[in-house]
Amino acid sequence: MTATIFDSHKYAKRLIEAGVPAQAADVQAETMVDVMDQLAAFSAKLDTQDGKVDHLDAKIDVLAAKIDLQSGKIDALDAKLNEKIDVQEAKFNEKIDAQEARFDAKIDTLEAKFDARIAEAKAELIRWTVGMGVLQLALISALLLKLAH
Repeated sequence: MTATIFDSHKYAKRLIEAGVPAQAADVQAETMVDVMDQLAAFSAKLDTQDGKVDHLDAKIDVLAAKIDLQSGKIDALDAKLNEKIDVQEAKFNEKIDAQEARFDAKIDTLEAKFDARIAEAKAELIRWTVGMGVLQLALISALLLKLAH
């Protein structure tokens, strides 16, 4: 901001030339000097405040950059964590699949043994039934032969 010098004597002279009484022109010139001083002081404060605002803007920009950096780090950690979770999930699924295959094999083995035992029991039952049938037939035949003689 450029500072202009206020000439109070020139201002008072113009007022007098315009018909304002000399004493009133002097008071008005002094008052105008006070107003100009206050305006200059306010302008200086405003410049100081602008500097502070610029400083705060710079700090905000630095903090925003730090936040962006941290956000990037968080995103990287999130991606890394998701990758580790995916690896662990794959390992877990592999273990589950291996256990399932072992259980399926054991179940198939037990089912085959069970089927073999059922087949064996069935064959034994058939042998006993046929044996009993042959025995009954022999008994009936013997009785009929005895009765016939």
